[in-house]
Formats: sequence, C-alpha cells, structure tokens
Amino acid sequence: MTAAGPSARWEPVDPFDLPEWIGTDDITWSAGCAFSEPLLVGVLRDDNDGTEIACDLLAADVACPRPVVDEPTRHATHQAWRLGQVHLLRGGDRLTLAIPTVRHTADGVLEAIGRFAQAVGAPRERFVIRLRAGH
Repeated sequence: MTAAGPSARWEPVDPFDLPEWIGTDDITWSAGCAFSEPLLVGVLRDDNDGTEIACDLLAADVACPRPVVDEPTRHATHQAWRLGQVHLLRGGDRLTLAIPTVRHTADGVLEAIGRFAQAVGAPRERFVIRLRAGH
C-alpha cells in the first residue's frame, strides 16, 4: 500500500482541475491489484490515444490497524456519498476516489467510478472498468 494513513497528505481535488479528456473521451479504469488493501491502485486510460493518469480507490472507513484518513476527510467522504457524489483527493501525485467502506467490492467500484464520471460531466456509459480476479 502507498502512503495511506492519517499522516498522509490528502488534498481535495476539484474535478474541473482534471484533464479535459477524462470528461470527453471514452475511458477505461483498470485495477492494478486485487481487492486486498484499503488502497486499490488503478489507472485511468484514454481509450482514444492511450493517455493515462493514476487513479486509486480508497476504502476510507478502514481503521485497523490504524485509520487510513483523518476524521475530517472521512466525514467529507461520507457527506459526498450521501449526496450521490464521490470525494476526490490527491495523495502525492495520485488522484484518489475516497469511498465510505472498509473493503472494496465490485459493486462499490462500479458505483464509485460511475459517480466519478458524473463529477467530470461524462455519462457513465463512457467509462469501462477492468478488475483483477486475483493477485
């Protein structure tokens, strides 16, 4: 797992500050690993020209052996989810979607990426998701 934890510097991200192609082109989000960690490493890829950016999913409610986010970030994650949105963060140079859960599921990933599509003004149908069945 990368530097996730309350000491990690999570900064909120405005979806309008992301590259324009994320909201206009067909996109594939691919998981880089199986669902074994609070931080599900992934990448967004422009299906038209192959441009990529890192985009991880974070199970923000994980608290053991230590919390993965501080309480204000966890609260903002839950608030966004209740409003039908997803909380966008940056940890270092990686875009991260914070999800109010303790473990990732296929349904949760589908919903998070769908909400992300809406955040960047794209129809959900433009996003394809690739998941790994194992390590």
